[in-house]
Amino acid sequence: MTITIFRDKDCKGPSQVVSGNIRDLRDMPADKPGSIRMTDVRDAILLFKNDEWHGGALYLNGAQTVGDLGSAQDGGRFGFGNCVRSVRVTPFKLRLNVTLVTSDGKLPGLWPNETWSDAALTDIVTRVNNYLLAQNALLALEIARTTCREDPKQYELAGLEGWSFPGAWKNPNEVDLIVVNRFGKDGKPGRATSPCFG
Repeated sequence: MTITIFRDKDCKGPSQVVSGNIRDLRDMPADKPGSIRMTDVRDAILLFKNDEWHGGALYLNGAQTVGDLGSAQDGGRFGFGNCVRSVRVTPFKLRLNVTLVTSDGKLPGLWPNETWSDAALTDIVTRVNNYLLAQNALLALEIARTTCREDPKQYELAGLEGWSFPGAWKNPNEVDLIVVNRFGKDGKPGRATSPCFG
């Protein structure tokens, strides 16, 4: 695996090999790179417009040469030419705040007890992580906590009831995953909202 970033377009000018995450490219040989070369089919990288892996991002994966990071025609993206300030080659961890809604002590679905539900959730997360790894996605899930919450009104949902989960069930900087018994009227196995809704 070799990923090399170059300060100028067409893999010219000062360069450096990226062997790990770089929080800030300032004062490095290829600060604000204009091109990149990736030599292995398993190479994957996220390029960010700001330091500390913030701002707009460009994801590249597989063996390829992008002669102009600011050109979609060359494999880059408009606005990324010579403005990259940080890079990441290891996965971001998405921490899951799991809530199991219970009613009269009954867990959702056919889960008989919390030990069984913990094993099932761990299995699901392991399968998702294996899939993400196989895709070079640079994302990984981990369960931060699992909490059972007694709420017969939320145990089975219909319509837009899912929008009314209590704020106390949520945790900042984590992905809130709420497991209910079923969506009664919708006939849907699950529902998700855009991150802008919290």
